[in-house]
Amino acid sequence: MHFKIKQQTYDWRGDLAPRAQKAVEAFFDRYENFDTAADQAAYVKWAVPAATETINSCGESVASIPDLFPYMWASVEGGPNGLVSY
Repeated sequence: MHFKIKQQTYDWRGDLAPRAQKAVEAFFDRYENFDTAADQAAYVKWAVPAATETINSCGESVASIPDLFPYMWASVEGGPNGLVSY
């Protein structure tokens, strides 16, 4: 039984990248305004903001995760204090 669970975990993990690629392709194929690679790259840059490096109290460099990931929300708008989601 242990081997079977382990094998299923490996199979699931091995399928993640191909399935993610298909999902992303399906998303961009669904909308007309993502015709070019540049349009897609601009959307990804907006929807999945990069973490920034900050220095913690020990002087170590750590990743600072953004407060809001727009791709997770139905709607995101600019507000006076930054992005607002709902």
